[in-house]
Amino acid sequence: MGDTYVATPLTVLPDGADTSVDDKPVGSAVDPITGLLYVGNEQRPARVRVVNPASDTRVRVLDLE
Repeated sequence: MGDTYVATPLTVLPDGADTSVDDKPVGSAVDPITGLLYVGNEQRPARVRVVNPASDTRVRVLDLE
């Protein structure tokens, strides 16, 4: 990777600038087979976002009951 790698934030995740939303990403895990990113929500612990980091898109939201 060396000097050619540039980290960029995922725009599909809220960055905390809008404090009126109840969505604050916290904790994450990557599925090693699919490459999908699972991101928890500090304000709604039963909600998990599934994100495709390659395309910077939301795949789905899991609402656990």
